[in-house]
Amino acid sequence: MVVSLATLEGLDLNNLFGLSPLDPGQQGELHDHVEELAAKHGLTCREEAIGWLDAEATFDEGWFCSPILRTEFDYLTALHEIGHLVLDLDTEDADGAILHSNEVEAWKWAIEEARITPSEAARDQIMVAFQTHGDDVGPTSEELDRLRAALADTGAGPTRLDREKSEDTPPEQPEDPPAG
Repeated sequence: MVVSLATLEGLDLNNLFGLSPLDPGQQGELHDHVEELAAKHGLTCREEAIGWLDAEATFDEGWFCSPILRTEFDYLTALHEIGHLVLDLDTEDADGAILHSNEVEAWKWAIEEARITPSEAARDQIMVAFQTHGDDVGPTSEELDRLRAALADTGAGPTRLDREKSEDTPPEQPEDPPAG
């Protein structure tokens, strides 16, 4: 089934599932992560007051534009755009048709690189974004299944900051055994 944007008229397309705003600490940490990934891959990040529908990346100039990181979905959208550039995967073919398989790979990359475990609402938002991206053809059932499988591996429940994914956080040290 292809979900059309017209079907969603009257809804906040940037936050369909009522995602809570990131707290200032999370927002700063996730913003820093986006900047670190961009620098690591020689990219320029442009954070603007846009929604996910206007996020984009350019291969020839090495920049991407993403929403200001207000929610976890905004953060995942930024990572998704970086994923397109890192993986060298265009969004469209030469005729302007959406390459849904490339979209799956960019979302998978974003999820793997993320320092959060996406909430159920964020995963639902990703699925809506994927299914409403661009043309009227929509993804195949195989592409939908591949993205669902990638999202299923992220767990359930609310957003969780995965500090163990952060390179700045030292691993926990085992406790010394009691002296005997």
